[in-house]
Amino acid sequence: MATKSLIEEIHDWVGDLDYWEKGLAIKLLNKQAIADSDIKLAYKYFLEDNGLAAKKTIQPPIKISSGTSATSNATDFLLSEIKGIKGVNALKEDQSMPISKNISILYGDNGVGKSGYIRILNNAFLSRGDKSLVRNIHSAVKPKEISCIFKFKNPLKEYELKFPDDSKNYEFTCYSVFDSSSITAHLTTENIIQFLPNGLEFFDAFSHGYYKGSRTA
Repeated sequence: MATKSLIEEIHDWVGDLDYWEKGLAIKLLNKQAIADSDIKLAYKYFLEDNGLAAKKTIQPPIKISSGTSATSNATDFLLSEIKGIKGVNALKEDQSMPISKNISILYGDNGVGKSGYIRILNNAFLSRGDKSLVRNIHSAVKPKEISCIFKFKNPLKEYELKFPDDSKNYEFTCYSVFDSSSITAHLTTENIIQFLPNGLEFFDAFSHGYYKGSRTA
C-alpha cells in the first residue's frame, strides 16, 4: 500500500474541518493568500454555524480534492517570458525576453541593461544578490512604480503574474537567482540552511489566519 504524501494528508485533514475553517484552508491549498475579507467571512460562518448569529450568509459548496492532482498542477510549470519592466534603469517597457526551457543567454555591451534584468530577478525570486533597483538617471520623470510581468506556462495554459503585486504566489518561491554579489554573500557571510517538507508551510499560514480571526472576534 502506497504511503500518502504530506500534501495528500493535509487535504484529507481539511476535509474534516468545519465550514469556516475549510473556507480559509482552500485558499491556501490553491496557493492564495488569506485576505482580511476572507477572515471576516469566515468569522460570519463561525457565528452562524454555532448559533451565535442568525443564518444569513450563503455557504457555497467547497470541494476538497485528494491533493494528488493539485500538487502536480501547482508544480508543473515553467517561466517562459519576462516583460513589462517599469522603473528599472533605462529598460524600455515594451521589451520582452523569452526564456527557454533549456538555457537562455543574455549578452551585450556595458550599459545595455543586463544588470537591470538581474536586479529585478533578484527581487522577485530567491536570491542573496544585488537587489538595488536604480531608476533611469537620464529621465527627469520619476516612475510611479517598479514592476515586472512574468509569464508562466503549464500543460494547460499560459498565464501572467505581476511583481510585486503577486509576489506571494507560489511561483515566486520556486526559482533561485545567483549573480556575482550572491557568490560573495554565500562565501563570506553566514548561510542559514532550512529544510521544510513540501506542504508544511500550509500550517504556518493557516495558524496565522486563526490568529487574525481571533483578533477580529
